[in-house]
Amino acid sequence: MTNELIDQIKKNIRRYGQRLKIMEVCGTHTTAIHRNGFPSIFQEEIDFLSGPGCPVCVTGGAFIDRLAGLAKTAEVYTFGDMIRVPGNQTSLDQARLAFGNVRIMLSPLDAVRKAASSGIPSIIAAVGFDTTAPVFALAVELCCQERITNISFLTELKTLETPLRYLLAANQSIDGLILPGHVATVVGEQGFSYVPYYRIPSVIMGFEGTDILRGLLTITSSLLAGDYCVKNEYSRVVRPLGNLKAQALVDRYYQPCDTYFRGIGTLPGAGLKLRASYASLEHPDSSSLETISQHDTGCRCGDILMGRLKPNQCELFGAACRPDNPRGACMVSAEGSCAAYFRYRGGI
Repeated sequence: MTNELIDQIKKNIRRYGQRLKIMEVCGTHTTAIHRNGFPSIFQEEIDFLSGPGCPVCVTGGAFIDRLAGLAKTAEVYTFGDMIRVPGNQTSLDQARLAFGNVRIMLSPLDAVRKAASSGIPSIIAAVGFDTTAPVFALAVELCCQERITNISFLTELKTLETPLRYLLAANQSIDGLILPGHVATVVGEQGFSYVPYYRIPSVIMGFEGTDILRGLLTITSSLLAGDYCVKNEYSRVVRPLGNLKAQALVDRYYQPCDTYFRGIGTLPGAGLKLRASYASLEHPDSSSLETISQHDTGCRCGDILMGRLKPNQCELFGAACRPDNPRGACMVSAEGSCAAYFRYRGGI
């Protein structure tokens, strides 16, 4: 079945008559594509590009610096792949060594329970896209219900629609789009209703090898047919309207705000902040963090996240920047394109 799908995809591309540029948005898709060897299998047919769908990778350096600074006087809870991401001046790993107050959380709810039981002033780093926002909303709800007063949230939650619109408008050379399966479980098919406007075939896919191959077959078939409607090849999980309970939960506690994306800049309305009713739980430094320019390390993470470069086209890749000595977020995060490229293509 796998070989048959590969042959059908290659046949479609030959009929189309040119090598395709296909972008995946989700970092989990990035890893799955490289793990399954698809860049090699389709090296003559498809140029795989990465988009801004890794939340750790698009987080600004000033946010990292601020979290690290807060660890001087409070316990800071964060996801593990944030620990080694370089900020503009420092990292959470350096703060952990200096102050001992940085904790890795398994989930926001787990962080709330641990912080509440400690009674120590605590800050939870709320980072993620539409997929993660509902879990942070539950964490806020738990703080309200339990009247927990020693916890605040430093928020860098983002929604995918605005940066994806920005990317599609700026990069008209993309021939196909792999839409993020995890985000789609929350926002549903309707969450990508704007994509056909850009006349780019797009498919919601799962993360198994056969999921991706079926999605690529659908993209190439859509190209041949001139069909730009969003297709759902992950219907076993993704519904047309998405998860309405999760959407309502996020809407109850959060409202849109401007936020910074590495590689893009500040995008209006692309972030989330707590509504005024729950503002007491929002750390005062959650807004307007990215007021200073990024520290220039030579890292080309921003260009890679926008599909302008591949990881091995960055001058630092595999030499000055490696998983054991990362210079940018894309080499740190398990969902980062540089990390996936290095791991599955031998660092070349």
